[in-house]
Amino acid sequence: MALRDAGVRDRRAGVPLFVATVDAPGHCVLEGELDLASVEALRAALEQAFLESSDIEVDVAGVHFVSSPVLTELLRFQIRAAAEKRQMRLVHLSAPVEKILDLLDLRELLAEPEGNVATRSVSEPP
Repeated sequence: MALRDAGVRDRRAGVPLFVATVDAPGHCVLEGELDLASVEALRAALEQAFLESSDIEVDVAGVHFVSSPVLTELLRFQIRAAAEKRQMRLVHLSAPVEKILDLLDLRELLAEPEGNVATRSVSEPP
């Protein structure tokens, strides 16, 4: 399977602000800052993942910032997945993603059932 990327780049520096990669059927990797400018690329990556698999995992280990329009888009896809009897979940939560999901009480709805199991240290409580 070919690696597919979508992203938004700083026009002055060419630096990726956000990159979305569908690297396997149903597996989307998000990296960088997810702000209003990244919503279209996010939507395209999630649409691609939805075409390829009934269950979607969105890896957010490399995400440094999440804006409310991005959360809205993730919620929209979560609602779509539930309506279609599918699953979509965020996995490998970065600290900023964990913080915003907990602040807005969205972890249970959007994240992996056990929370941040993949990146939580042994000393942290579940």
